Amino acid sequence: MAGMVVQHNLNAINANNKMNINVSGTKKATEKLSSGYQINRAGDNAAGLAISEKMRSQIRGLSQATKNANDGISLIQTAEGGLNETHSILQRMRELAVQSANGTYQDDTDREAIQLEVDALKSEIDRIASSTEYNGMKLLDGSLGGSKAVTEFGAKYGIVDATSTDLAGSILTSNVAGAKVTIALGATKGGEAATWAADGKELVLNLVENETYSQDDIDKLIANADSRKADGIVADLSLKLKNGVMSATKADSTDETVAGVRASAAANDIPTDLLSSAISGFGDNIAITSNSYGIDTRKISFVTDAQAGKENVTTTKADTAGAKDGEFVIHLSTGKEYTERDIQDLLKAEGLDYSITITDTNAPDGDVSVKFDTKTDDATKYQFTMDNGAGIGKDEVATTGKGLTFQIGANGVEDQRVTLNVNDMSSTAIGVANADVSTQDSANAAIDMVDAAVKTVSMQRAGLGALQNRLEYTVNNLTTTNENLTAAESQIRDTDMATEMINYTKNNILQQASQAMLAQANQQPQAILQLLQ
Repeated sequence: MAGMVVQHNLNAINANNKMNINVSGTKKATEKLSSGYQINRAGDNAAGLAISEKMRSQIRGLSQATKNANDGISLIQTAEGGLNETHSILQRMRELAVQSANGTYQDDTDREAIQLEVDALKSEIDRIASSTEYNGMKLLDGSLGGSKAVTEFGAKYGIVDATSTDLAGSILTSNVAGAKVTIALGATKGGEAATWAADGKELVLNLVENETYSQDDIDKLIANADSRKADGIVADLSLKLKNGVMSATKADSTDETVAGVRASAAANDIPTDLLSSAISGFGDNIAITSNSYGIDTRKISFVTDAQAGKENVTTTKADTAGAKDGEFVIHLSTGKEYTERDIQDLLKAEGLDYSITITDTNAPDGDVSVKFDTKTDDATKYQFTMDNGAGIGKDEVATTGKGLTFQIGANGVEDQRVTLNVNDMSSTAIGVANADVSTQDSANAAIDMVDAAVKTVSMQRAGLGALQNRLEYTVNNLTTTNENLTAAESQIRDTDMATEMINYTKNNILQQASQAMLAQANQQPQAILQLLQ
């Protein structure tokens, strides 16, 4: 290479190049030191940036999940606080029942004074159940409860697979306050039907699963429903679907209440909670269907010889529940009205899994109905045989009802959610609405009634406490995971300040040196002028 040239100052070019490199290094070091991050753009570390951003999503999700879990704990504590007062009220009611059961009172007038306080306490239980709220959501009125469907395969009639159907946004109108629509997914294509319950307050729509129905389809089914009279009232109901369609698929249950009318789509036995005619009012029909596998026939007797609150079921021989030739007797109170659920609960308390249907016409084949006739010799006892048909198995499908779901994880997967179910904690639901201490006998019955209610509330509180403890452990786990993930992200993203200070100092010194060398290199062509002198 020529030692002296004028057109190209190679030393100056080299010095300028090195100076630019050092300036760039100083700039990057300054940026990292001032931001605290070693990755400020994708060009700094493309793979590291991608990993870091995924970690940041998880970290922020974990932080919000921790807040969600803490909010859930607060909600549970609110509900549990209301039930604590319910427990206190029940203890006072039991105390009053024990007091009234004492024989030192001369007449029932004194006990009627005690009954006044009992009635007030029942009203307070109902008020707590209806008014305990969190962020506007009622916690103890049953809207957060769950349910279960039981399907009997092979029985021509029995429990229908009443899986839940999405009715969100539907509008229900009726001239009967409290009318209810229940969706069952047990029909075959072309066999869809709508059937009114005997009291004219519940309509069962039996549809085909995974089929979509238009507004016109539903209107025709309702129009063709067999409307029955109850107390001179004929139900007149219409169901307006959201966007004009309804998809009959399994989903969480939905309740919709408009103007005192309730639409329910939940996994429940069909029919469910129907306020039927009084069993003591002769002329009604009762159909009893086994829900259990392998039960063919069963004799059932009704006897009106029990005191109110002391209703029970006895067996005539010590056979295992469900035996073909066994007989059991349902003991009821004279003059008292019983719902289907009342009778069904008595049977289930004895381990007898049967569904009760009360109608004003004979039940279809497969269900057995009985007609109470006052012309018989013994008008207080009626006996009939139940034939269930060919049962080949039972399937139970558990659902969570409406419930309340807490998102306790950073991702949308099912195992990062937990559902809270709180049952109806009103006096009716826990079984003390009819608590009566106005007589010594009824006071004794009320003691057992309150004991059962205390157990019900205790179990609900235990469930709440268990979920609260779970959420507290969840918070601890989320916090630990968040901390560890943040540390991992820091290793990728954060600047090592000591190392970067070394780089900054080195690049700064080299930048100054390269500037000095560039100045010297620019002076070298001046030496050529000395040769011309």
